[in-house]
Amino acid sequence: MRIFIVFASLLLCSAALAFPEVGDWAKYDGVFTTPQGQKINYELTQQLIGYNAETDKFMMRVTSEAGGTQDVQEAEVGRDQFVSTERIQKLVDFCVAVGAAVTLTTPAGVFPACVQPMENGGRMAFGVVPFGIIMSDFRTVTGSNIQILKAFGTGN
Repeated sequence: MRIFIVFASLLLCSAALAFPEVGDWAKYDGVFTTPQGQKINYELTQQLIGYNAETDKFMMRVTSEAGGTQDVQEAEVGRDQFVSTERIQKLVDFCVAVGAAVTLTTPAGVFPACVQPMENGGRMAFGVVPFGIIMSDFRTVTGSNIQILKAFGTGN
């Protein structure tokens, strides 16, 4: 289960990262639901903890906590895996201009967002926050995984 949560979060990271600065972090409340309906609540935190100028890669820490168990993993993420703040803002501005934006309220605040449909009826909401993701809903044969932005911070 923990591996699925971490894998899903790394998949989210590769999909759209914004604000690439050491010290950026985002915390999500998550619920994984099995095909049998069992729900597992968890908390996931992503944080940029370092940068290597020689390789142009950030060190990302992903911490998941579920059922009293904590799992911490770190991985290098290339700058090319990040989407700039400006690009995310342009996406949101475009959605607003064409009437496709939604306003999402999460524990972290109220955000204008663009919602992208995903496979199997899932969706992902992008906005101007660290890592660019306000909400995600992944659905597969192994279950569904919903994450909602709980808190975030930028810089050192």
